[in-house]
Parts: sequence; structure tokens; C-alpha cells
Amino acid sequence: MNITGIYNINNQVVLKRFYKRGFYELSNYSFNIPEIPSEETVEQLKNEVFLKEDILAIDSDGLETVYQFFDDNSLKSYTAWIKNKNHLYYISISYKTKSFGEVVVKKTSLKPKFFDEIEVIDKDFITTKKDVFYLGKKIVGADAVSFQKTICDSFYEDENRVLSFSNFRIDFIEKQKELTYFFVPKCSCFASQHFIYSLDNWTDKIKQVSGDFSGSIFFTELETIISLLYPELSKKECIIWREKVG
Repeated sequence: MNITGIYNINNQVVLKRFYKRGFYELSNYSFNIPEIPSEETVEQLKNEVFLKEDILAIDSDGLETVYQFFDDNSLKSYTAWIKNKNHLYYISISYKTKSFGEVVVKKTSLKPKFFDEIEVIDKDFITTKKDVFYLGKKIVGADAVSFQKTICDSFYEDENRVLSFSNFRIDFIEKQKELTYFFVPKCSCFASQHFIYSLDNWTDKIKQVSGDFSGSIFFTELETIISLLYPELSKKECIIWREKVG
């Protein structure tokens, strides 16, 4: 069965969008296709399942999909890292541009000799031995060896920084070497032994939200933040979350 993805059709690189039954608006067009078609019917359907603008200006020589993420119920979920003989590309179905559902293609600066080093962190990030790429662009100053996603979707970290990537804006704080940094699942804050930090919803920046404190105060403050962010949790559940951080 076929899925939304990058295909080589007659030496043209095409993003073919397969969706469940129904009408979907793509740019200035709307069309209807059946359930995901079988491999045998692709050629007959190909003019119905991709638009002219979905033919990508990418050389098909050596085309390979490194990673892709999709959800056939959503127009704005598809992202992929693909490579050909000469370049690595980040591709997404964008909902931030003037044309809703536009295909956005970003060619990275990564050279082919480093393609074997590619490690996928998630749909928006890859690393090599030396560099970290976000949405196809190299993050200056990021340490590729230690870069990783935290247990919270809002933050990433390497040995030198805690980084946030909210609404396509990058922000970070420098780590203090003597401190350990703690993260909580589904929580837009994190902490060290001395400070609590929060991701500001208005500015998309990481801000310190507490004064200087240490020891047991850290745990009390974190429990309070969890209870404010998630009022549906019981006191016992907040304590369990707090202890997991410890």
C-alpha cells in the first residue's frame, strides 16, 4: 500500500499525497481520491494524487529517503529528510506560508562525504559527527556529539546549552557546568538545583522564573509549577512527577 512520501516517477522527484476518502484543499485546488491505492494502480492514479507544484526541482540521481514522518489525516504533518547524489534536503508540507499546504524544500549545506554520518534525532533534527541541523539549517554553536531531545517536547540539550524551538524560533541558555538540569514530560519548564526556567508563550524565549534557591526548596517549587500547569493532576500525581525529576 502507498503512503504519502517522496517518489521517483519518470526521473522526476514528486511528493505524492495520499489521504483518506474525502475532499482536501491543497493550495487553490481540491480533489477527491479513494482509500490508499495499491501499487498496481499508481500509474493510473498519478495525475490525480499529486499537483503540478508537488513535482520538486530535485535531481533524482541517487534519490533516497533518509527519514519521513506523516499522518494521512492531516495536511500539515508531513516532513522528510531526503538525499540524492549531491545534496541533503529537508522537505515539509507547510502551513505557515501564504499558500496553505505548500511544499517547502530546503537544501542543506551538508556535503555528500558526510551523508554516512547522518543520525536522525526526530522529524525536524538530524546530526552528523560535527553539526546539528534544524529544518535543514545548521545550528551554529550546537555540540553534535551530545545533542539530544529531552523527555520534554519543548526542550533539547547538549553539553553546553538547553535549547527551545517554539514556533520555529530558536532560543537557548548556557548551562552552568557545576549544575545538573532536570526536565519533566509535557511541562514547559525545567530546573537546575538552583533555578527554575520556563518557556514564555508570548516571546518563545526561555526565562528564569525563580530566585536563587537550593535543596528541598527546588522540589517544592517544581511541584507547585506542575500543579499550576496541570490543574487536573492530583497532589499525589504532582508529587510523583516531582520525584521522577529527582
